[in-house]
Amino acid sequence: THQTAKLNKVIPARRKDFDSKSMVEIPPTTVLLTTTVLSREVGSYESQLPIQLSLNTPICYNRIVSFPHFAADITPVTNKAYHEFMLATHYTPTTRHNFLNHWKDNQYPAGKENHPVVWVDITDARAYCQWAGKRLPTEEEWQFIAQGFENNIYPWGKEMIVQNCNA
Repeated sequence: THQTAKLNKVIPARRKDFDSKSMVEIPPTTVLLTTTVLSREVGSYESQLPIQLSLNTPICYNRIVSFPHFAADITPVTNKAYHEFMLATHYTPTTRHNFLNHWKDNQYPAGKENHPVVWVDITDARAYCQWAGKRLPTEEEWQFIAQGFENNIYPWGKEMIVQNCNA
């Protein structure tokens, strides 16, 4: 099944902050995105599609998405970058529950400075983006950034490489 996605307008980042060492520009393009989900008792990803009676059966949704010109960071936000944000802004989350749960005394674990920051909620992520002059990618942008033009299963290719995971 092919569907055409309708993308909402997003607030653009500040053009002057584009850094070609840490970001990549993506020209306007149209791609086919495939999402695979498992059929569950409570439904699945696309509610307007027929209900699948066979539980835990993979269901694929294809949709054609057109992207305008946009830019994205090459890597996820790191612990080090998020720490710099917190020091610069004295940021306090609205919800402290589990916020940076793996950090101790407002410091990320030793040797994990270049690991993606985790244990932040959407509000915390948006606050970082505002400070950095950026924005969060849309769901479709995120999927395209991860799979690329090659339609990879993983951001690095078609095969699982455990060492590339943030385990």
